[in-house]
Amino acid sequence: VHSVDDLNRLKEIGLVENTALFPHGIPHFESQVKPAAKESMPVIATYGFCLPHKGLVELVQAVYELKQRGFLVKLRLVNAEYPNPESANLIYDINQLIDSLQIKDQVEFNSHYLENEDSFALLNEADFLIFAYQHTGESSSAAVIFGLATRKPILVSPLPIFEDLGDSVFRL
Repeated sequence: VHSVDDLNRLKEIGLVENTALFPHGIPHFESQVKPAAKESMPVIATYGFCLPHKGLVELVQAVYELKQRGFLVKLRLVNAEYPNPESANLIYDINQLIDSLQIKDQVEFNSHYLENEDSFALLNEADFLIFAYQHTGESSSAAVIFGLATRKPILVSPLPIFEDLGDSVFRL
C-alpha cells in the first residue's frame, strides 16, 4: 500500500501478513529544452489521466469565471485519455465546453498519451500546478507525485488522497 492509513485499514480487518508500506517515489527529470518565452498571463497546469473525478471541467469553468472578472490565466490540461468510454466522453465534453465558453485562447488541452519527458516539459513551463480532484476512493495520486518533480508550487483539493504530501503542497 502507499500510505500508513491504508496499512492501518488492512490491519483493522486482520490483514497483517504479507503487507508492506511502499510509498511513491518522486521521479527525477532534468529539463533538456530551453525555457519557452514567458506567457503574457500566468500558466496553470494539471496532469494525469482524463477522468471525471480529476476536476477538469471545474478547472475549465474556473478559467471562464476568472475571465469574466477580468483575470486572465492560461490553463494547460495535460490529461491523457484513459482506455475507457468514460474518459473519451469527458474529453469530448471538455472540448465542447471550451468552445462554448469561447476560451480556446486560454485553455490548452492535450489528451494524447505523452512520454514522461514530454509531459514534464509541458508542466515545467507552468507557473504552478493544480490537482483539483472532486472525489475519489483512491489513497494516493501518482499524477501529483509526477507534478512534484517539476519543483513548481502545487495546489491540491482538501481530500484524503493528498494527505501523505504534508507541507509539500498547498491545500485549497
